[in-house]
Amino acid sequence: MRRELHIEKLNDEFGQFRLALKCGACGHERLAAPSTLAKICGWDANLADVAKRMRCSHCGKRDCTVRAVEDAKPRGWQDPRR
Repeated sequence: MRRELHIEKLNDEFGQFRLALKCGACGHERLAAPSTLAKICGWDANLADVAKRMRCSHCGKRDCTVRAVEDAKPRGWQDPRR
C-alpha cells in the first residue's frame, strides 16, 4: 500500500511522487506524474489549483480531488543502506 505524502506544490520532494486524481462525480481514479501536469500548470502550481483544472476522462465533469502518494519502487529493488 502506498503511503500518502504531505505535498502542497508540484515541485515539493523534487517531484518524486505520483498524484492520485479522483473524480467526485463518477469515482474514476487515475495516477499521474507531476512532470506531466507541470507541463500544463507549471512546477510552482499548488495541488488545489491543479485540481481545479482537471476534467474527468470518463464523465467530463470538473469535480476532481488530488492527493500525493508515494512513488512505487521497481520490482526487486533493495535498499542499498541495508
